[in-house]
Order: sequence, then C-alpha cells, then structure tokens
Amino acid sequence: MSQKFDARQIISRDVLNRIALATNTELDDLIRSLNAEVTPPFHLFPQDPATLTLNVGASRVQNPITSRSRTVAALGADTPNFTSGTIVFPASSGGTVTITPGNNTTLNLASGNWRKATIYLDANDDLNLLFGDEAATEALANALPAPDGTLALGYVSLQNVGGTIQNITNARIYQFVGVGGAGGSGNANELLERVKEHFSDSSFEFVTPIIFANDKETLTDVGNTTGVYSVVNKTYLLGSGQKFTSVQMADAEYQLEERDIDRVELMAFWKAGAIDTAATYKVTRDGVNYQTVTMERVGSTDTYRGVLFFDEETDQLVSQNNNGTSANEVLNATTVQELSQPFTLTGDTRVIEALDQITVNKTGSPVGDLWFEIARDNSGNPGEIVGTSALIKIANLSAGANAIDIALGAILKAGSYHLVAKTSAQYKSGFSAGVTQISLNTRTGGTGTDARIYNGTTWSGLTGEALNYRLEGRPQTLKIEVTASAADRELAGLALYYGYTGPVATGVKNLEVFRFSGDLNTTEFTLTKFKPNPDLLKVYDANTGLVYRYGAFTLSGNKVVFSSGQFLAPGEQIVLIFDQNLGGAFDNSDDNALLLSENRLGSEDPTLDRSAAGEGLLLRSSNGKLCEVYLEWNGTTHDIKIAEKP
Repeated sequence: MSQKFDARQIISRDVLNRIALATNTELDDLIRSLNAEVTPPFHLFPQDPATLTLNVGASRVQNPITSRSRTVAALGADTPNFTSGTIVFPASSGGTVTITPGNNTTLNLASGNWRKATIYLDANDDLNLLFGDEAATEALANALPAPDGTLALGYVSLQNVGGTIQNITNARIYQFVGVGGAGGSGNANELLERVKEHFSDSSFEFVTPIIFANDKETLTDVGNTTGVYSVVNKTYLLGSGQKFTSVQMADAEYQLEERDIDRVELMAFWKAGAIDTAATYKVTRDGVNYQTVTMERVGSTDTYRGVLFFDEETDQLVSQNNNGTSANEVLNATTVQELSQPFTLTGDTRVIEALDQITVNKTGSPVGDLWFEIARDNSGNPGEIVGTSALIKIANLSAGANAIDIALGAILKAGSYHLVAKTSAQYKSGFSAGVTQISLNTRTGGTGTDARIYNGTTWSGLTGEALNYRLEGRPQTLKIEVTASAADRELAGLALYYGYTGPVATGVKNLEVFRFSGDLNTTEFTLTKFKPNPDLLKVYDANTGLVYRYGAFTLSGNKVVFSSGQFLAPGEQIVLIFDQNLGGAFDNSDDNALLLSENRLGSEDPTLDRSAAGEGLLLRSSNGKLCEVYLEWNGTTHDIKIAEKP
C-alpha cells in the first residue's frame, strides 16, 4: 500500500498561503503549485528532446491549486495578451528564423562562432529578435538591450559548429527575471515634452508633431518615403539619398480659419549615435514646390531647428471654366448689373492670388470701373465678400477684346463660392446698349455651372451660359521632406510650427541693421538711431542665427565693439540686427501691410513699393463716401482724378 504525503506532514503550515489554500493539500499538488509559482510569464523553454525550436509561454500564469494569477506590467497603454509562441531557428547560417506570432528574420552566424539573440515583445503582441555581435566564445558574444517601448523577455545563445546551428537547450536559454518594459514610451514622451515646451515659448499658434515611437504611419507619405521604418528602434532608417516625406501637416482646425502660412519653424529629432549632421530639410506649403530650410543644431543635442520664410511659388490652377461655345454677356444698368459665376472647392484650403482668362469687350467710350469679388454662397446666390480685386479703369481699356489678368486675393476653405463681376455707378450712368458698353466672354453648351445675374433687386439664373474664367493660387498643403546625407541615419521625429501670430505692440522700438562684406573684418558699429544699453541690447547675426549680449561686445558711447575676426567671413555678406526693444514687442502685422497695399503707396525702395499704375489712395469724403484719388497721364502731364467707390 502506497503512502500519501500532504500539507499536514509540514509543521509550519502558516507559510503555505501562496501555494496551498487547504491544510490537507497533497504533496503532488504542492509541487504543482510550486512549479506554477516559479514559472515566469513568457516562459522560455526548449523542446524535449532538444531541437532548433524555442517555445514562449503565455503572458499570464495561473496557479492551478490557488488560482492566483501573475502577469507583467502594461506595454504602452495595454497589458500584453499573449497566449503562446515559437521561434524556430534555421539549421545553417543565412537561413530564416520563423517567428510565430511575429516578424521573421535571418540568422547569420559563421562556423565556430557564438551569437546571442535578444527576444522581445512589441506593442502588437508580436515576438521579435535582436542579434548581438558574433564572437569566438559565448562569454564574448553580447546581448543587445531590447528597443524602447518593447518588453524584454530574455536571450538565447546560438552556436555554429561545423556549419550546423546547434539545438536549443535549457543551458543556452536566459530568462529575464521580473519581465518589464525596455523604456516604455519614455523617449516618445520626452520628445513630446520638448515639442510642447518650445511651443509655449514660440510665436506660433499651431504645431503638428510626428513622433515615430508613437505613430509610424498616420503622417507618413508611404508612397514617397524611401527610408525604412525600424521596428526595433521606432525610427525611420535612412540611407544616403533616402528620404522621409510627410503627408498634410496643416491641422484641419487651422484650415477652417482661412489663414495663410508665410513662415514655419521646423524641429528634427535624431537617434543618438545615428545623427545626420548634413541632412537636407525641405517644406512645401502648396504640396508641390519644396523650399529648403536652413537648420542649426541645438548645442550638441540630437535636435535641429530652423525657420523658413516662404518665397512666392508659381501659381496653380484652382478653378476654371473654358469649355463650350464662345459667347458674351453685356453688363448693363438694369437687368445685368452684376454677373456671378458659382464654383465649388473641395479638399485643402486654397490661397487665391490671381484671376485670368477673363475677356472684357469694350464698345464705344464707356467710363467708370470694373472689378471682381469672391463671395461665399448664400442659398445659391453671392453672400459674404471674402476677396476683392483692384479696380479696372474701363476708360483705359482698348476698343474690342481685352484679356484681363489681375490680382485677386482670398483664402478659401472647402465650400461653395461665387466669382462676381461688378461695375461702378459711373459706368451704369453712362451705359448705352451697343454704344458705350462692356461685355464679358462666356461659354454655352459646356460643362460649367450656369452663371447668375443681378438686376439690382434679385438674382436669377443665366440658363446654359457660364463665365469664361480661371482662378489661380495654391492649395494650403503643408508637407515636410528630409533627405539623408549618409548611410545608417535614424530620424526619431519631427515637429512643424505654423500659424505665426507675431508679437503684441506694447513698447518702444529701437532697431538698427548693418550690412557689410565678410571680407572686411568689421569690428566697430556706431548706432545712430538709439543709445545702446548694456542690459537690453541684443545683436542678431541673421546668417547664423547667433545672438550676442553684452560681454561678447563692449560699448564706447554709441559705438559697439566686437573682437577682431568675429565677422571675418570671406565671400559672405554679413547682416547684423541691433535690437534694443523696450517694454515689449511691436506691431508689424499683416493688417498694416494690407492697408499700405490697398492704398497703393509707392516707394523708391522696391521692397516697400506698393504702387500700381492707374491706381491711387482711398480717402473718405465729408459726405461719407469712399473715393479713390489717382493720377492719369494725358500725354503731356499728369491729371489728378477722383472716382467714387461704389
């Protein structure tokens, strides 16, 4: 008769609460319970007998006697839900390692050498391997740490003897104790914190970050990106000449605000040890014309930053109608006082800059003004005006057909709009059908939406007839392109700042600019616009982005003195900005520039000139009417003309 042993044969039964719930638990069950307690989550074990297969146990281990369960900490936002897996190594070097579930890889291991393979779980609950360097002995072979944001399980030592990979045994399996994350989302969070910290100090209202450890695809233009995403390092691996390209970076909320983008700030984050010190950075705001951003490294960190002021691009087609049979529609003083052409925009916000393919036919000697507006649709008719062209002096048009190409600015989100042609009261009062009139070319029998006409009271359809026109500008498509200069560079993330707000006007402006040749070794600069203050003066080098404070220079009255050689740069043009603004920042806003442009103020400095031939100042008369005062050449001298705005 066999004898049974149970927990009652143990004197100190109070210590058994982890492995037994009852005092009479039999010894076999106690052993089973102990085995479960020492079995780790993701248990790594070989086949029996040994083969080239390594087994991986479940992420959750339950004690069959006590029903207590153990698992590991969350990986990212979720706790792993892993049931089982296998890793089957090849019989020889160069063969495929089959990983289930997971990402297959290739084992390269020379005969006579050892190599260690780190086993880790990624956020998709897939198994992965990371091979260390080969060595002649197991002790010399290294095991690499698992990538950030993954769960390190252990490593296995592999040996090639005479060209044959040796079977996996317990002696070659190293299970990590207390399985945990290899850094979690620390790097990703750290990058985001840096992005947010810089954002809070910037003059931009919007920022769009791309942190590859968090998201590798949402903002990646997969079709135009030639680099390869590294599952191991959560970076984009770029070889020489390879590039990363983003998709649209402009936030939907920003596009709804119908604001232009005249400048951006770009930040790039590289993986330590794989930094590209000479990468090429480009940004486009129209989806086509990429412009280079000059980037500077932030100290000796992995971060680069730069600001881009966009140059004007070649206009693209935004909307047009030019098919069908040519016709024309007379603008008169009664039934057709205004003509509207409906059009619809979809997708990204558009920046409208020009109107062309408009033909104005002049008969006789009509006077007054013609202009064009863009208006939002309001129940099928023109509503709120969002863009206006300059005035076209009808008297200055030639007899017969006149091709019109005119600036027309507006920023339009997706929606329905109208291009509206209008004439002044002066034209209407002098109108005579067939004698003193203008007409606009239209198309009949085409695919364009029917135009609409206004009789002074109501709008109605112009059946079967559409205005011949073409609106040009650019889509507001903001994208980044980074091209590597060397092999094995790893891009960890990007951040694009846009929606520049500028400073608030609160103080006194002290600013003076010096431009000089870098060949001259200029060291002394005498300020004539303000007296320098050692506590307030900052000197900006526009070429390098460096800022100098007192100590980097000395002061002697109004003279600022630098050390010899500070600005010695043969062949370069140096621009220094001496900035001593008091009490805050200053209003150099787009509103001021727009007001100057609308009043066509001229200057001998072409960078400031806003004048336009035949157009003048806008002034308001004592009767409350807005009038334009302009000059007209009569062949001998200039006449001052005044035209009342409608």
